[in-house]
Amino acid sequence: MAAQSGAPAATNTYAQKLVDEFTAKHVRLITVGIHAKAPNSSEYVIVAHTITKNIGKKSEEEDLVTMRTGKPDGPNDLGGGIYDVIMPLHDASGQTIGAAVVHVKPGPGDPKAEAMKLALEYRDELAKRIPSNAKLFESTN
Repeated sequence: MAAQSGAPAATNTYAQKLVDEFTAKHVRLITVGIHAKAPNSSEYVIVAHTITKNIGKKSEEEDLVTMRTGKPDGPNDLGGGIYDVIMPLHDASGQTIGAAVVHVKPGPGDPKAEAMKLALEYRDELAKRIPSNAKLFESTN
């Protein structure tokens, strides 16, 4: 089980607003999680997620490897026609700021190819809406 911080997870952040909007907008997107490092923090954690109880959990090794190498992990078949893809996440200027983890349900055709295509499209669309890492942590209240 991943370690968690002692503070309650913040769900009123710009990052969570993006996750909520993306999940509502994209019917093939089952879940999305954003892993990033808060200002003045040394660890990457889940800062926003479709399943809010995951917020605050430390990023796992495969998430960190993806950030270091710049190479996606997946698509991994989770069963039930759902695929998992971990990708480096960039801000609008192209700076790597963390990782995006998506679970997608591809349509007809080659499911792995379609899952990767969808995942990259969602990640790139998300990146265009992130002006900086710091913006992810801004309150939406």
